[in-house]
Amino acid sequence: MVKSDLIRDMKSFTSGASFISVTELTKYLGQSNQTRIKNKYLSGLKPVAGKKYYIPEVAEKVLEVG
Repeated sequence: MVKSDLIRDMKSFTSGASFISVTELTKYLGQSNQTRIKNKYLSGLKPVAGKKYYIPEVAEKVLEVG
């Protein structure tokens, strides 16, 4: 998957928002363990809007980690 497609899909999942929470990312990835998702995909990323992360940064990390 291309980064731009992943960003578009995540934004669609979050109703057009530019930020995604751990809970939303966990659901988006079809997982149930939020701690695992946070450790695997959000480590090293800084929350921007309270407890939410900037979708383009998250998409890059998801593609990087796999």
